[in-house]
Amino acid sequence: MKIKVYLIQVTLLFALISTNIFGQSLPTPVLSTPANSSTNNSPNELLDWFASSGQTAYQYRYGLTSNLSGAPVFSVAASQASTINLDFGATYYWQVRAVKTTVPQDSSNWSTVWTFSTVNQIFLVAPTNGATSQAPNEILDWSSLSGLTFYDYQWDTTALFNSPLLVSSSIASGTSQVTTSNLRFGTTYYWRVRGRHTTDTSSWSPVSFFNTIDQIFLVAPTNGATSQAPNEILDWSALSGLTFYDYQWDTTALFNSPLLVFGSISSGTSQVTTSNLRFGTTYYWRVRGRHTTDTSSWSPVRFFSTIDQIFLVSPTNGATSQAPNEILDWSLLSGTTFYDYQWDTTALFNSPMLVSGSIASGTSQVTTSNLRFG
Repeated sequence: MKIKVYLIQVTLLFALISTNIFGQSLPTPVLSTPANSSTNNSPNELLDWFASSGQTAYQYRYGLTSNLSGAPVFSVAASQASTINLDFGATYYWQVRAVKTTVPQDSSNWSTVWTFSTVNQIFLVAPTNGATSQAPNEILDWSSLSGLTFYDYQWDTTALFNSPLLVSSSIASGTSQVTTSNLRFGTTYYWRVRGRHTTDTSSWSPVSFFNTIDQIFLVAPTNGATSQAPNEILDWSALSGLTFYDYQWDTTALFNSPLLVFGSISSGTSQVTTSNLRFGTTYYWRVRGRHTTDTSSWSPVRFFSTIDQIFLVSPTNGATSQAPNEILDWSLLSGTTFYDYQWDTTALFNSPMLVSGSIASGTSQVTTSNLRFG
């Protein structure tokens, strides 16, 4: 009886030894990403490892303690797994092992424990911190972050975000920008963003600031331009976020003469055409922008002078041997209604041969007739 018992024990021992020596033990998975000790990872970080052979599944676990005590164990068929709703600004530990659920069942050792930290702040992109001359409908842009449900954003005229002008709202995480509206001109604005999902909210981003524009930039005519037409086009740089442009032109820099023109134009265009300006006169002009809640300062004042003479083209001065039906041609000038013309045999235009007439401004030439020979 004792011999039989010993034989059974030896057989079991040999079976155990042969299993350990000759059995197909599973290799321990090697972790890939997120890199060990990496930072600023998203709250739905993808855990990835190198595939191993012989397994039918993988088990993984992650948690906030380095020994992963009490961490739930999850199973997955592929060699990666997605987390969800991780806490912001937290350090996570994770590891993986391979398992074989078919006979003979087996499992590898747990992998080395790796760690990573989740992001705790949104990174602001544009406008850059301290930017100037921004539009009143400035686009606020920040880096997108996966795993969020909403972004909360705020802008205000105080860095404490406590003024009556505070705007505080949220936007679905499908976009990472928001457009302001009706910001005050010439004002410093502060803004910040944070992210959130169903179980946690990140810290606010560092506060960034920018200044809105307070003046329209005039483009043409250039300051001090001369010989401008009486229907000169006044042009300025377009600015988004406005409702109207107000414009003025006058013969005095104080804009207080009886000839003052004061008008407004929809912000869909950034130019206006003058009409019937006086010839040989200096004009001053300026522009400002406005929307429903504020009006900018006037632009710096510019001036230009209108033309006072028509430029004759042909025949050239002193030309000889011209025909008795010579064409008199001059430079075209926009903004006029008529050209008056004269020709005579005296430079004082006072002889009995004087011809004096007018022609509509659609053409800039007239044909003489029956001029005397020689």
